Formats: sequence, C-alpha cells, structure tokens
Amino acid sequence: MLRSRLRATGNELSALQGAEAVLARDAPILQVEMHVHERADFSRSLLAFLEQRGYACFLVDEVCGVRQDCRNVLAIPAKRLPSLAASPALDLAVASERLLPVMLMASSDGPSDSRMPLAICSQSP
Repeated sequence: MLRSRLRATGNELSALQGAEAVLARDAPILQVEMHVHERADFSRSLLAFLEQRGYACFLVDEVCGVRQDCRNVLAIPAKRLPSLAASPALDLAVASERLLPVMLMASSDGPSDSRMPLAICSQSP
C-alpha cells in the first residue's frame, strides 16, 4: 500500500498540483499537516483539491505542533476505503473520535465551495 507524508511547509497544495499524475496513477494515502484556523483559506483550498480528486479526508484529533491549531489530515482515496474497512487500528481511532471525517460544507449552489467553512463530523461507531 502506497503511503506518503507530505511536509512542504505551506507549499503542500503546489506540491500536490505538481504530483497530479502520481495521485491519479498510484492513489497514495497522504498525511498532510495544516494549521486549520491560522490558514483556514489554505486549508479549505487543499481539502477541496483532494476532494475533487476523489480523496476522503480525516482529521487526526491531536495537536501536531507548537501551534494549537496544527493538525494532521489523513487523505485516503475513496476507492481504497473498502480495503481499510477491517482495520482494528482505524476502527479504534474512529470509535474513540480521534479520527474525524472532514468535509467541505456544500454551498446552496450544489457542489463543495472552497470558501465555505470546514465541517468536522463525528461518526457513530
């Protein structure tokens, strides 16, 4: 299973845009660190980019840096989610609400709008 940790210090979106062929071909699972409040517009743009390419994003509910709004996001290609359905580690993370699905709120016009706030949705075990 291909997994990649993306650490580009503010240039994650540019790095992913440059890797579109790899994303489409290999569908890697990605881990991205972001400052969800300090750089909210950037976070929304990055999540919208991933969502448009068929990724489901999950926020790891723990501080990952010095700033309190620093969080890791796990981006999993939706087509690979079924293969992870029987993972005891992921099941425990979801059940304990340490791994939360992240969605962009849909605008009244239909599809996701990168200007809308993030919605963190807890999932029932």
